[in-house]
Amino acid sequence: MNRNKQTLSLLGLVGALPAALWLAGCGSGSAPVGGGGGTSRATVLLTDSLREDYDSVWATVLKAELIGADGTSVTLFDDPEGQVLDLRRLRDVSGARYSFLASAEIPAGSYTGVRVTVKPTMTLFPKGSVTGQSLPLTDALTRDSGGNVPLTLSFSAPKTLGAGADENLIVDFDLANFKVEGGKIIPALREGPAAGLDNPERHERHEIRGVITRLDGTAPTQNFLLRRRDGRPVPVVTTADTAIFFRGSTAPAALAVNQVVEVRGRFNTATDRFVATRVVIKNDTGSDESFRVEVEGIADDVSIANKTFVLRAVHMIGAEPRRIRIKVVTNDTTIYRSDRGVAVGAARFFNYLVANPGTLVEAKGSFNPDTDTLTAKILKIEDESNDGGWEDGRHGGGNDRGGNDDNGGSGKK
Repeated sequence: MNRNKQTLSLLGLVGALPAALWLAGCGSGSAPVGGGGGTSRATVLLTDSLREDYDSVWATVLKAELIGADGTSVTLFDDPEGQVLDLRRLRDVSGARYSFLASAEIPAGSYTGVRVTVKPTMTLFPKGSVTGQSLPLTDALTRDSGGNVPLTLSFSAPKTLGAGADENLIVDFDLANFKVEGGKIIPALREGPAAGLDNPERHERHEIRGVITRLDGTAPTQNFLLRRRDGRPVPVVTTADTAIFFRGSTAPAALAVNQVVEVRGRFNTATDRFVATRVVIKNDTGSDESFRVEVEGIADDVSIANKTFVLRAVHMIGAEPRRIRIKVVTNDTTIYRSDRGVAVGAARFFNYLVANPGTLVEAKGSFNPDTDTLTAKILKIEDESNDGGWEDGRHGGGNDRGGNDDNGGSGKK
């Protein structure tokens, strides 16, 4: 981590559409906070403590705010769809893992606390169970006008932030001290450790969505500002190994200002840039509902004849799973891609899954929660061994799994 960056940990209890349409109604949601001039960037990362009696604990984070000493607030993250994450994945035997939530400019000033808003239920999977239990948070917590739960943490003393030094806000959802009483969850937060922040292997891959508002550099190494739905820009960088492709076609793709994109990667806390391993460009007029839910998981029960399989979900965007096993079905419009984003045929894709048990697959499409079935618009092989570093690290080297040769080797055109 660079020398001018300070780490702030949180400790306490409970707590194709045109770009213009994407941004319609967006605002900064921030208010100036007294106490000094200048700005700096605050980054929010989520982590967790270890708990052995649950295999998964799914929650949706909707908003994160800093509370100023004068009562005003600075919004760091605000998305009505929220970030869906399995809290249980944010800790392993080696320690804390980090999931990026937001990075935003904050005015210098005095801050007394932080407020994180979550959906009023969480889905818990007891150890060994494939069926989740959707439980509400305790009635002792207040709800906002939308029925969601703001968790407010007051600092023990006001903190001066934003005075020229970037801040990492590490929120630890303390599963070890979560309680379930009377069928309701009493959550807990505690201080998040920062020891692994400079190690990309400790960061979960994450997806952010928005509009490219500025683009610099020459492909394949470019950098751009991604303006999210709430109006806040996030710096993004691509590398020679970043997979870039269209959402609705297999035509060659290139980045451009005003494109609506989905970016997958990791946030480098040393450079304050989101390092993209994949950029999907929206270039079709299809319903967003057909692409809204994304599931990443281990594929099994593969049927070449029916072009179906089952995913044991490890990541999910757009919904919280009720069951850990999601059935994936396809149709004539499904697009199949290799690890590097190269389009491949259905036969080669399914033959690869059969020949390579335990393959990680990303499925994007529409989801029926009553049958736990996702109808895929895009299917992509994922090889996390190719995501080993930041800007100068190894992202797509070696095999392009699911590529154009019989063994899943190079699929480069």
